[in-house]
Amino acid sequence: MESAQADPAARGNGGACAVECDQAIFTSVRTPMGEGYRIIAASKGLGVDEKQCITRHSPSHDALSVRSPAAKAMAFYGLPTGRLCVALSLHAGAEHTGRGGQRVYTHAVVIDRAVFEKFGYSPFQVLRAMEVAGAAAPKLKPPPILAHIRLEVASSSRYGDVSKSHEGVSLPWRTFILDQLLSRQRLLVVHPEGGFALAEHVLGGVPGSARVDVSFGVGLRFSAGRCFTLGVLSEDERLLEGRIAGQDVRLISPHSEEAPATPASEWIAFVRRHWEQDASVLLSDRTSRDYQDHSRRRLDRVGGLFTRLDDTPSSDMDGVLARVSEHLRGSPDAIEAEIIADLLRGAQRRFCELLSNANEARTERHWSPVLGVWRESAEATSFMQPVVETYLRTLSAADPVLAAKFALLAWPKMPEQASKEGLPERIDAVLENFSSWCSDASPEQLAEAKPLSEQWANVKPGCSIVDRIQGCFDKLDSCPTED
Repeated sequence: MESAQADPAARGNGGACAVECDQAIFTSVRTPMGEGYRIIAASKGLGVDEKQCITRHSPSHDALSVRSPAAKAMAFYGLPTGRLCVALSLHAGAEHTGRGGQRVYTHAVVIDRAVFEKFGYSPFQVLRAMEVAGAAAPKLKPPPILAHIRLEVASSSRYGDVSKSHEGVSLPWRTFILDQLLSRQRLLVVHPEGGFALAEHVLGGVPGSARVDVSFGVGLRFSAGRCFTLGVLSEDERLLEGRIAGQDVRLISPHSEEAPATPASEWIAFVRRHWEQDASVLLSDRTSRDYQDHSRRRLDRVGGLFTRLDDTPSSDMDGVLARVSEHLRGSPDAIEAEIIADLLRGAQRRFCELLSNANEARTERHWSPVLGVWRESAEATSFMQPVVETYLRTLSAADPVLAAKFALLAWPKMPEQASKEGLPERIDAVLENFSSWCSDASPEQLAEAKPLSEQWANVKPGCSIVDRIQGCFDKLDSCPTED
């Protein structure tokens, strides 16, 4: 069976490329073979079981929830082969059988999971590519065997739709719907608008690779044969209640009732914060990834990591130190490792900012805990080394005496990894600045700095720089005192 293939020759500006996908058309036409709703054309790569599944999920006469000629619906679901189907349904003129109403026309495209990843795990990106490729123009006399449909994968597909629209559904309701999707609870959402923006908005809170398990229909009337995880439709709520009786599906109406409470969840809190801030591009980048573990426990851990990453630029020293100590240990998976790397880079910047802007007393209080983390392990040393070096270099230019004082705390028990990465040379540079300061200092300044010089002489005997510093103090001792 053929699967969709990326076409490297089709790559354009910005990393865009094209994929060739299997397709099928489901509608009702009159032919010598009969009439009625069925697949009237399909590409060769579709198997019998895939065609049967598409037939079962495709709407027939009067099955769109909006009856206007311009109505549009879509569906997304998995096929028995493991491939995925994105289907666009439209009205295509009057029903030809005499039943009245509009003929329903469905264009289905079948993709494998690798192609789904190219589209940022977004069925709506696939749908937009289908519309660009002409799938929104009904073909009522197609050849029975179709060629593959060619879909352009835009370079922005990873980021999803940047629209802020959620069609007037409140934040508590969107939070509740997301929680139900993560729990794989079936929902029918009564919604007077088109429903596309709402469905895309909420699906954006589901981890990318977990979306293959979230089937949905937008703008399709409820049918027991289409067992979608999520249905968004515009129908009379009282009639729906009768039609879903005995079905394992919950009917909700976000525009006419209060949202139920949602259990505490770090993943949902992380998504909700992005919704509140209209940070849709950032959210899509963070959720549209290949999460191997979709358990609520693992998602909460990842959501917590993102939250701590975002909080780092405003955290105090104790908070950043605790974060660094926690995340320099353990064996995270690939997704977590990527987030932790971003978090640690942010922590490095925050360390330097806090140390540079603090007064002497506060810096002295922070310096020992910083060095404590720096000495924890080889990994911790490598991480903290730029912080230690940057601060000593900056402080040495501003206050050579204070820099020599703080460098003295780093010299004893220096980790082997720090020596390998050149910290002794950085400390020698600090001592050179201290030596220059001593050469120009007044007797009063030298008297205050003398204990520091003696401490360096004790911990670094035989160092030529320290010997020069000591020479300045020898001259001080030989100066006659006034009566």
